[in-house]
Amino acid sequence: MPSADTVIHTILGRLAELDLNASVRQIGTALEFTVDAAMEPELLAQVLTQQGLFAIHAEAEQVSKCEPTDPARICLPSLDGEERYRMAPIASVSSADLEEVSPTVDHTGLPAIMVRLSRSGARRFGKLTAERVGEFIALVLDGVVVIAARVQSLILGGSFTAPTNGLDAELWAAILGQPPLPAALTIYEVREASNP
Repeated sequence: MPSADTVIHTILGRLAELDLNASVRQIGTALEFTVDAAMEPELLAQVLTQQGLFAIHAEAEQVSKCEPTDPARICLPSLDGEERYRMAPIASVSSADLEEVSPTVDHTGLPAIMVRLSRSGARRFGKLTAERVGEFIALVLDGVVVIAARVQSLILGGSFTAPTNGLDAELWAAILGQPPLPAALTIYEVREASNP
């Protein structure tokens, strides 16, 4: 069972990164968050429930369906659920390697995130990109392939920009900018406070 303090710290950190004021109180085993701002319910639900597990996997390839033909590979769905990707089962980079994640725009002006990795994560990512030029790697969030990108060249230094493929860049940066939640959470009720 995850510690309530860990969950509270992570979610309040995410909300603070979105410049939202919030308070929390624990009622038995439930947590009640009060957010002092108007926010789309779907986005708020993601802040509260998205576990935030990030990974980069090598040898990503799009497949028509997942079959257990190769036990040395895993198969994950795409963000829209339309595609499936088979890839190396062990992530080269994980949430533990994230040092900084911030919203930005890519070279075409589309929303993106800038990722800066720890020293050890940067070494592994550099090795991965050196060995995989011309091949696909997958950026995975909570078991879903958000981006499958072809490695164009060696990436040194541990910083890169990744498109968000329709995800809100600020939201993604806020979720990945905090430690992952120890488990997925469930929302039982959403209420809108009325102004007196």
